[in-house]
Amino acid sequence: MLINSKYYEIPKTSDQPHMGDNVRLVIYSPKLTSDEEELLFNILAASKLESTEFLHIITPNVYFPLKDYANSSFKLKLISFGCPLTQIGLQVEIKKYQRFKIRNTEVVEVDTLADIGEEKMLKKYIWSLLKEWFLDE
Repeated sequence: MLINSKYYEIPKTSDQPHMGDNVRLVIYSPKLTSDEEELLFNILAASKLESTEFLHIITPNVYFPLKDYANSSFKLKLISFGCPLTQIGLQVEIKKYQRFKIRNTEVVEVDTLADIGEEKMLKKYIWSLLKEWFLDE
């Protein structure tokens, strides 16, 4: 299972040595079905990003004050699957798939994993985004 026991806490260190200790991937999504979880795992595994010390899945019912992390030493890369960015405290008007950077945090809002699973082009975009964020650094 992708969600670690402290999925709402961002650990101080990462077990992804090629990314440094201060980079974290945050997935913000409604509760995932088993098919959506499998799709997400496959996308992340293809990008070699499946670690629970590096990856954090947060659901809308968990308090996640993005502003607190935006001021920290972490570099956050946040993908919001089907959740408006206003739910994490961002009051910005951006279109889906348009990346937005605030301090040390880069955010992108995309379609739900169910929709992405049905569209090959959307899956390719997510993989390309992860590759650019983490594998090309």
